[in-house]
Amino acid sequence: MDLKPYLEKARYSKFNRWLLNTLLLRVVPFNKPHRIQVVAIGDDSVTVKAKNYRNNRNHVGGVHACLLATLCEYASGLELLRNLSPNQYRLLMRSLDISYHKQARKAAVVTFQLDKEILQKHIIAPLEEEESIFREFKVEAFNEEQELLCTARINWQIKSWKAVKGAKT
Repeated sequence: MDLKPYLEKARYSKFNRWLLNTLLLRVVPFNKPHRIQVVAIGDDSVTVKAKNYRNNRNHVGGVHACLLATLCEYASGLELLRNLSPNQYRLLMRSLDISYHKQARKAAVVTFQLDKEILQKHIIAPLEEEESIFREFKVEAFNEEQELLCTARINWQIKSWKAVKGAKT
């Protein structure tokens, strides 16, 4: 499913952002209980948020560490999908390394920004010559007071569908 048209419409319309979030909850049912929301879409960024409510809490009442990791993955994955055709490339998380700095007592917010120069030079250009590349991105989660909650390093594999064995092309 190509999310790009939905992401672009959601940039300018609260209704279309609601529609995008509803669609994402159906497309990624694993995240439905956490009610992750896309709250903003910029020229080169996506911002997602998860509230601290019962389903998202750990045993000490903060936002669960795994949800913070998921938010980092979610934001970076959406921004990559917005810039790369899912019909042309497969996106897989290769690894995730995360450091936690502070307990999340309130909502957690992640903004992932993908610079157009980095996109062109380190992703699109190499994919023209190689079937598959790996790129690591630093993604940070903050609370509503802009205090750093965690820092994730996510290594994404971006691979041409033509190079995927058994894929229908």
